[in-house]
Parts: sequence; C-alpha cells; structure tokens
Amino acid sequence: MFRLARSASAARRNAMGAAVLVLCSLSLSAADRSSLERLEQSDGCAGCDLRGAVLAGWNLSGEDLSGADLRDADLSGVVLYRTRLSGADLRGARLQGASLGRADLGGALLDGLDLTQGRLAGAVLNGASLPATNLTNANLEGADLRGARLHEARLSGALLRNAELSGADLSRAVMTGADLSGLDLSGVLSFKGADFGAADLKRTGLAGQDLSAVSFRDAQLEGADLTDAILRGSDFEGAAMVKTRLENADLSDANLAAARLEGVKLSGARLSGVKLAGATLSGTLVGIDFSGLDLRGANLSHANLKDASFRGAQLQGTLFFSANLYAADFREANLRNAVFNSANLRNARFEGADIESADFKDARGLEQR
Repeated sequence: MFRLARSASAARRNAMGAAVLVLCSLSLSAADRSSLERLEQSDGCAGCDLRGAVLAGWNLSGEDLSGADLRDADLSGVVLYRTRLSGADLRGARLQGASLGRADLGGALLDGLDLTQGRLAGAVLNGASLPATNLTNANLEGADLRGARLHEARLSGALLRNAELSGADLSRAVMTGADLSGLDLSGVLSFKGADFGAADLKRTGLAGQDLSAVSFRDAQLEGADLTDAILRGSDFEGAAMVKTRLENADLSDANLAAARLEGVKLSGARLSGVKLAGATLSGTLVGIDFSGLDLRGANLSHANLKDASFRGAQLQGTLFFSANLYAADFREANLRNAVFNSANLRNARFEGADIESADFKDARGLEQR
C-alpha cells in the first residue's frame, strides 16, 4: 500500500485547475505503479492499467484515458468533464457522484454499473456497452447513444431530450417515467420487451418501428408519429395520445383501454382485437372499422364517425353525444345504456342491435325509422 500525491505542476496543467489531490488505499496487485505515476505527472494515461485504483475526488477533466483499464476503480465524485474514455473498461467501477458531462465514452464497457442520477449531459456513448446498467434519474440530455447496447438497462426517470439513439438496442430496457420528448426513435435497433410506462414521448418519431408487446401504459404520446408501426399486443392503457399519428399502424390485440385518443389519425390502421373500453376517441374517424371491438364505457362524443362500422361491437354505456354517425353500422352491436344524445344517426343501421335502455334524446335521423 502506498500514497501518491498528484504534483502541483500536473494540477496546474489540468483544464479545471484542480488542487493537488491524494491517491490512497491502493493495492499494488491491482493498478500498475507506472500507470499511476504517468497519470500523476501528465495530462492523461491512455491505455493505462488502473484496475482497482482509488481516485475518488480527483479532477481528471479533459484528460486522455482512452483504452484505460479502470475495472473496479473507485471514481466516486471524480470530475471527468470532457475526459477521453473511449474504449475504456469501467466494469465494476464506482462512479457515484462523478461528473461525466461531455465525456467521450464511445465504445467503453460500462456493463452493470450504478450510474443512478449520473451527470452525463452531452456525453458521447456511441457504441458503448451498457447492458443492465442503472441510469435511473440520470441526465443524458444531448448524449450521443448511437449504437449503444442498452438492453435491460434501467433508465427510469432519465432525461434524454435531444439525445441520439439511432442503432441503439433498447430491448427489455426500463424507461418508465423517462423524458424522450421530441426524439427521433425511428432508427432504434430494438424495443423488444421495453417498458415506457408513464414516459414522456411527446412528438417522438416511431414510424415503422416494431413495438409489439411494448408497454406504453400511462405514457404521454401527444403528437407522436407511429405511422406504419407494428403495435401488436402493445399496452397503451391510460396513455395520452392526443393528435398521435397511427395511420396504417398494426394495433392488433393492443390494449388501449382508458387511453385518450383525441384527434388521432387511424386511417388504414389494423384494429383487430383492440381493447378500447373506457377510451376517449375524438376527431375525424370516418370509415374506421370498429367491428367486434370492446368499446364499453368509451367516450366518442363529438367524433366524426361517418360510415364507421361498429357491427357486433360491445358498446354498453358508450357515449356518442353529438357524434356524427351518418351511415354508421351498428348491426348486432350491444348498445345497452349507450348515449346518443344529439347525435346524427341518418342512414345508420341498427338491425339486430340490443338497444335496451339506450338514450336517443334529441338524436337526428330517427324519424327515418
């Protein structure tokens, strides 16, 4: 064991002007003595063996540690602002309280690290290995995560605005409550098994992505683009989907119960087996096929449902207040306790429908019957 003080001259060369700091409790069997001396006396240590080194509290901002072996090192509270760590191996390192803003971690190995509340704004993490890494509440705003391996990573509450994620692997990643608003996610490699519950996905680009069985429960998807997306079996229960684009999306067997689908675009969407109980749908839904679907307790008030088909649908207690239902098809539908107050029902078809206790007060077009 030995103590190594960082020289005053080295500290002066440091971009942040740090004071002389002390390295303590270091095992000679881990970190290489020459590597430590090199780090002490220069502005970098590319490729150095710093395994198990105790560098807690050091200021290494702007230095070159690319390719360094930092496995099991103690980097708690270390300032690594703009530090070059590309290709470095940091597995098992302790980074609590470390500042990694704008650090270059391209291709670095960060597998399974605890980076809770990590300060990584503007960091370069392209091609980095981050499987099962804990990034809960981390600040990754503007980070470059292109090609990063984030499968099974925990990013709950993380801030990812303006980040780049093209080619990233988010399979089984936990993104609950994360802020991804405004991101283009159309180039993400995989979302398989990911959880975006309560995440902020407003105005995100997800066009054409395979999002089968992904959870978006209670997520904010206002203005998101899911055109041509594969959403089979996905969970959108309680999600806010105001003005979300779903043209030609495959929503087969998706759960949209209690979702807010206000002003959505559903033309060409496949809705077989979709659950819409308690959902709110509004806007232009002309010609949409809701045949056989569960819309119990849904609110379609004021929607334009001209030529829409609800044949055989479950519509108990569904609200159609002031909706335009011109030529809509309700044949064989269950309409018990449905409300059609002030709706336009001209040329609508009800053959075989169960209308027990349905409310047609002030509905237009019934005089044709």
